[in-house]
Amino acid sequence: MDKYTEAENRLEVTDFLEVGDGHKLALYRHGNPEGETVLVLHGGPGGKITAKSLSFFDLFKFDVIAFDQRGCGESTPFASLEKNDINYLVSDIEKIREHYGIEKWSLFGGSFGTTLAMSYAIAHPERVKGMVLRGVFLGRQEDIDWLYQEGASYFYPENFARYRDFLPADRHDDIVQAYYEIFSGDDEEKIKEASLHWANWEMGLVRLKPHPVNFQAKAKAKDISLAKLECHYFANNLGWDEGNYILDHTPQIEDIKTIIVHGRYDVDCRPSGAFELKAKLKNADIFFPLAGHGANDLDYNEALIKAANELLSKGRFIEFTAEHKAFAKLKKWDKSEIKESELLEFVEDGTALAEVQEEDTIIVNDLGTGDRLRIKVRELKKSENETLFIWGKDN
Repeated sequence: MDKYTEAENRLEVTDFLEVGDGHKLALYRHGNPEGETVLVLHGGPGGKITAKSLSFFDLFKFDVIAFDQRGCGESTPFASLEKNDINYLVSDIEKIREHYGIEKWSLFGGSFGTTLAMSYAIAHPERVKGMVLRGVFLGRQEDIDWLYQEGASYFYPENFARYRDFLPADRHDDIVQAYYEIFSGDDEEKIKEASLHWANWEMGLVRLKPHPVNFQAKAKAKDISLAKLECHYFANNLGWDEGNYILDHTPQIEDIKTIIVHGRYDVDCRPSGAFELKAKLKNADIFFPLAGHGANDLDYNEALIKAANELLSKGRFIEFTAEHKAFAKLKKWDKSEIKESELLEFVEDGTALAEVQEEDTIIVNDLGTGDRLRIKVRELKKSENETLFIWGKDN
C-alpha cells in the first residue's frame, strides 16, 4: 500500500534523481508497474506533488510516475532560480523517462502542468501516447497579464488590492517585474512577505467557492516556492524565445490523443485559452465541468477520473449524460454475464462511456466499478439526443 500522511497530504518519495546543474529531483512511483504508465505534472511553477495528485488513478491499473519540479517540494535546492525554466524541465522529463527505461507514456498535467506537458510533447512527440490537460495555461503574455496585472482582478478586487498595494504606487504598471526585483534580491524577510501576498492572491481565486484567505498568516515553504518560481518564469517568458510557443507548435502534437478538461468558471486560466487549443488539435476532446481552476471541485474530480480511464483505451468515445438518452434492444443475450437492468442503468445515468473500437463493437466502461464490457452491436441508430443500440452477446 502507498503511505500517505493525510494531515499534510504528503506522498512518499520513492527515488531521487540528479539531473545536473546542482538540481536533485524527488520522484514518486506508485501503482502497477505492469499497467499503463502515466507521468503526472504538477502546477505552479513552484507547486508540488501530493497524495491528491494520484487520486484520479486506479493504482491497480496505472503505473503512475510524478516528480517535484526544480526548486520545489522535496527537490533541492529549494526555491532556486538558477538553471530553472521550462526548457530545463523538459530535459528533466526525458532524463526521468530514461531513468525508468520507459519507451512511451501518457501525460497528465494540471495548470502549469499542462504547459509543461505540451512543451515536452512538442519536443518529444514520439514518446507521448496521450495527454489529459486540466486547466490549460498557454503561457502567453496575455495569460500572464490576465492573472497578475488586469483581468482576474475584476472578480476579486479586494484580494487584488492587497496584492497590488504591497508595492509602491509607482510600480503598479508592471506588477510581475516589481515583485521579481524583490524575489531576486537578498532581503529574506521582504521575500517572505512578498511571497505571502503573491500566494494569497493566486490561491484565493482557484476554487469555484473560494476559501477565506488568512492575510495574517506567515509565509510557508510552499508559498515561497510558488511565488518565487512563478514570478521568475513569468518575468522571463518561461524561458521561451517565442511569445506564442504552444499554439505556434501545435502541428507537432495535433495527432496525439488529448483530453482537455477545463473549469467553466476558471478565473485563473481562462476557458477561452483551452478552446483555442482544442481548435488547433485534430485528436482532442474538450469538457467544461462546473468548476473553477482547482482540481478539488467535485465536478472536476469526476471529469478527471473519467479522463484518466479513457487513457486506457484507444477508440473514439461516446459520453452519456442526463440529457442523452440511450436505449437498448437485446438479441441472443447471455444474462449470466450481466443483467439487462444493470447495463441500462449505468448507461442512462451518465456514469458510463461507450468506446467505439470497430464498426460493430463497443466497449462500455462502468466508471463506478471499473468494469469494461465488450458488446457486439448489430445495429446503431443515432439522432441528436438519442442513441439506439441493438446488441447481442459477443460470440
